[in-house]
Amino acid sequence: MSAAAIDVEVARQLAGRPAPEVTEIDEADEGRAAGLFLAMDTQWMWASSGTVAGHGGFGQRTGLRYEALPIVATAHDLVLDQALLADVKTMEQEALKTFAEARAR
Repeated sequence: MSAAAIDVEVARQLAGRPAPEVTEIDEADEGRAAGLFLAMDTQWMWASSGTVAGHGGFGQRTGLRYEALPIVATAHDLVLDQALLADVKTMEQEALKTFAEARAR
């Protein structure tokens, strides 16, 4: 698929949807928070939706395991301060909204 065709398809998919809200993160902490959030990728809590026609169910993320934050932060030589925690929480909230929107489609 060409780049132009991809642009057309993306525009078609987004037509009629409200513009996404932009989430601001403190510029001084942006790299630390993004790095920590990405490093926490394996630390999501999941809720099962049950069984679907005997083939198992599917799960959905419900939030990060905050007890793992200090361990992951230390492993990445980060000091977990209030600003960093607030930025990670903001990213978590936005990620949960994005996951919910994806399930609704």
